[in-house]
Amino acid sequence: MKQFIAGAAAGVLCSIAVGGAFAAASNLDLFSEAFEKVSANYITPIEPTRLVDKALHGMLSGLDPHSTYMNVEEFNKAVGYTAGTLGEVGVKLAPTQNGYPAIIASPDPSPAFAAGIRTGDVLLAIDGRPTEAMPDNDAEDSLDAPEKSQISLTNRHGLGEAPQTITVTRARPEAGRVTFARKGDVGYIRISGFVENTPEQLRQALRSLGRQPGPKLKAYILDLRNNAGGQLDACIRVADEFLPSGNIVSTRGRHDVDTQRYDAARGDAFEKDDTAHVIVLVNQGTASGAEIVAAALQDHKRATILGMRTYGTGTIQTIIPLKGGSYLRLTTAKFYRPSGATLQLAGVIPDIQVAQSAGDGNEERPSEAQLHGHLSGDAATASPAAIIRPEPGRQTDDFQLATALERLNALPAAKP
Repeated sequence: MKQFIAGAAAGVLCSIAVGGAFAAASNLDLFSEAFEKVSANYITPIEPTRLVDKALHGMLSGLDPHSTYMNVEEFNKAVGYTAGTLGEVGVKLAPTQNGYPAIIASPDPSPAFAAGIRTGDVLLAIDGRPTEAMPDNDAEDSLDAPEKSQISLTNRHGLGEAPQTITVTRARPEAGRVTFARKGDVGYIRISGFVENTPEQLRQALRSLGRQPGPKLKAYILDLRNNAGGQLDACIRVADEFLPSGNIVSTRGRHDVDTQRYDAARGDAFEKDDTAHVIVLVNQGTASGAEIVAAALQDHKRATILGMRTYGTGTIQTIIPLKGGSYLRLTTAKFYRPSGATLQLAGVIPDIQVAQSAGDGNEERPSEAQLHGHLSGDAATASPAAIIRPEPGRQTDDFQLATALERLNALPAAKP
């Protein structure tokens, strides 16, 4: 069974057996009475199926930010998105306190990222339509359309900055893409999301890096910035590549099937060189499954975490089929790092806090705690150290990556 983690893009859908009693008869009677009153008295006639659809959307959206109802049309759209027949902008939205949706993930690569839209931006308008108080479903539905079609987005990077309007060309989704490069004797690997073949892509990247000309690799950088998660199994298998043994993550839910422990099993990709240093890059766009990987490597002291505190998503959603081709995407469990703490709200606090820019971290960051109706979790502990920021006048395209390379380059060369 495949499970998905809050913040992930739509993917392969699965079913599980469900049980439990319906609500008390008196509550069903109340619903029936309200349904009949609305049908009989609303200003315009409403098709019963449309009214039921709205009721189901409302019921699920009122539970938590990640549970939702998908009617047949929405389900077919999810299938089309997964199959690559729809184009995407490449952002995930969440409502903010001021009524405008915030961009909580802008993965690299994606059309939005290439256009200059970043995690933490506020989305002010879509194709000229103001997004203030726009229903969440309307905003999300406006983003995906046929590949190569265009959309106009008006966003603002930070407080006090002027809005900008950008035209974005939708592209086929690239969820789970793994890219890599050799930087001297350091191997750089970026994972943009987690899908079924992401672990195999990672192994191929590691093999390719080892075969490329140059000195023996002494260290690796695993870049999980702006990675919003994906399939739980893929996240676990990626963490397993770095860990020879020990717990990776545990899940706890209402039913026994949702309470599981996942340990490293197959032996890691570094079994012949488990002394290789690893730095994991994270930021506020690192969420859910990416947080599982970062937390596991941090708790087992297999990697140094560098960057800014992560988003703080610690829940798992299961896709449950209903009659007529519709589905529930229902929160069924929380996940816990090897230390026993939940990542819900707390996120992962880096061992070395490094801002990408001078202003990074000065404003309230996007996080799970900002979402209306979020589930409870652990409070974040105090920051371990001051935030490292770029020196005035320093020019670099990627200060966090440059800082990681500086620290790794200072290490002695690997033994032949």
